[in-house]
Amino acid sequence: MSKKDFSTTLNNAVPLAGLGTLIGEARENNSPNLEKLEHPKPGRPKKDGPKKTGQTKPGEERATFILPITVIKDIKQIAEYEGVQIKDVVNRIFADYLRSYNPDQHKPQPKQKPQFNTK
Repeated sequence: MSKKDFSTTLNNAVPLAGLGTLIGEARENNSPNLEKLEHPKPGRPKKDGPKKTGQTKPGEERATFILPITVIKDIKQIAEYEGVQIKDVVNRIFADYLRSYNPDQHKPQPKQKPQFNTK
């Protein structure tokens, strides 16, 4: 048996179905309906949700502190009562503490050398 050549018969029979591109021939009709579909990249899909709003202003830096729940509740209540943001209350607390801080008062004491009694 001889080998049959199906490329000419398929392309002539169905020129717009895209079967010619499967065989290796270029498409003759470049209509928008027959454009090449892009396959998604493997992996997790990209989310097109809202952008992050957690950007800091110039001169600010993000920090995390671990505090007792009672202190956090008190800070939240103060912020709500005064109608300001929590970060403003925390900034004021830190600023007050740093203003009253006396470095001479908080110098570390040198460790005493142990004295051994030898008799």
